[in-house]
Amino acid sequence: MRKLAQLHDDVLFLRAFPDNAAIALLAQRCLHAVSRQLERQPLAVRDRFEDSGMAGSKSRHTFPFALARWLVRSFPNEVEIDWAALEDETVVSALIRSCLTRAEEDGYDDPTLSMRQWLRVAKPASIRSTLSWLVRRAESDSATRRLFATVYDVAPLPIVWRLTRSTGSTTFAQLQGPHSFRSAMRRPPVQPVRHIATPLPGIRLLRPAEAARVIHVARCALTSRCREVFATSHATPDEVWWADLGEGVALAIIGAAPDRRMSLETNYGYMLLSNGVPIGYGGVTPLFHQANTGINIFEAFRGSEAAFLFAQMLRAFRSLFGIGRIVVNPYQFGAGNNEAIESGAFWFYYRLGFRPGSREGLALAEREAATLARTKGHRSSPATLRKLAHDDLYLDLPGFSRSAFFPEALLSRCALRVTERRAACESTTNDEVVARVAKALAVPSRRLWPTAERQSFELLAPVADLLPGIDRWSPSDKRQMVALLRAKGRRQERDFILLSQRFPRFWRELMIALRASHP
Repeated sequence: MRKLAQLHDDVLFLRAFPDNAAIALLAQRCLHAVSRQLERQPLAVRDRFEDSGMAGSKSRHTFPFALARWLVRSFPNEVEIDWAALEDETVVSALIRSCLTRAEEDGYDDPTLSMRQWLRVAKPASIRSTLSWLVRRAESDSATRRLFATVYDVAPLPIVWRLTRSTGSTTFAQLQGPHSFRSAMRRPPVQPVRHIATPLPGIRLLRPAEAARVIHVARCALTSRCREVFATSHATPDEVWWADLGEGVALAIIGAAPDRRMSLETNYGYMLLSNGVPIGYGGVTPLFHQANTGINIFEAFRGSEAAFLFAQMLRAFRSLFGIGRIVVNPYQFGAGNNEAIESGAFWFYYRLGFRPGSREGLALAEREAATLARTKGHRSSPATLRKLAHDDLYLDLPGFSRSAFFPEALLSRCALRVTERRAACESTTNDEVVARVAKALAVPSRRLWPTAERQSFELLAPVADLLPGIDRWSPSDKRQMVALLRAKGRRQERDFILLSQRFPRFWRELMIALRASHP
């Protein structure tokens, strides 16, 4: 059956990168044929395709409530609790209790009924999936939904997704649209840093209806493969940016809903699509003038133009977010990631201009690069690649200044400092902190603000409270600070990034405060 899986991937590749219209049509027909072939196989054979995402297979995974709810809404008859993988049925019982009415409790507690027997009474015969019924029941009112979601995320249920002919499978999940045809793959730029610094024109904000379709396909591509990107799982249709990368390839940059955003970082998922077929994914987290990212190409497409596309993606990030430094964490190229070690992922980033942050790492990289250049057939050993995976990699674009860099290590220090400050003032509630910051910044009232912006101010007020002397700032600086604290709750989180770059005083004084509190 390995040949069937390889055929599926080859045909999917041709669907994404067709030479002409005839090949595109033939590839689509072949995908249906492969799906039918897998359906006809015995159960024991189909089980070997689990978690591949192929139509005709099953995917088994434990997803957070946001994705469980989306699966139930999108594929109600295809998803179910994975009872065989459920180690403790009291987890289901706790979820049931969270959405019972008071009048139902005595019946549920009847000692003569098991939980499964009670479910047969409670679940309408027209609803095949217990998971679908349970989530729908929880959605009946807002208070129940909040409680159910909290209980669910403490102990998520294992889910099985039966992908028989499913439009959510890797075989069929794609955006519809005109095709582009090609006869070759594009090469990475000769001068990658200059190329990445060149603005990418035409990036546009999708209308909510368009954005919702993109989010749906992106979630299908990830969830059917048992993968997840936080911002894509908690996406908002109010912020999906679309960048045309040419030759039928596009990049969708997906923002998180206001109530799921980070405090200081901004968090986006992304999906690469070629002729509507998802070919790669990842995340990007802009912070002040830098952004952390990496690239993950789905296995079927790893023979394509990944290096060229990554350079184009970085152009898009630079153009959209105004960043000057791009950071790649060690996991992306080998730390705790054997797949990255086997593929030599470090050199993928190195050839695009990324360099280790430490002197030792840089010296090792330069020695190994010299060996590769002069020794035909040489491959870096796994041991060397693991040593190279000790440091972050950086790519600095023209004009970037180290003074515009906010070290990621300070994010956790900031959060701990907020906790320490709360512990030192046990009688201080969060409402009192918010009121203190509002008074210091001369905010007369927050009642007329949009709810999301008011919540954003409350989210970031404890961080602002760490800054000494903000009550003595100039009126102009206070207004900028208030605008920044509100911006996290705007429809597009990009506003926060751009405002923060125009107000370096915030980052400078926060760094001073954090370093002073932790010598």
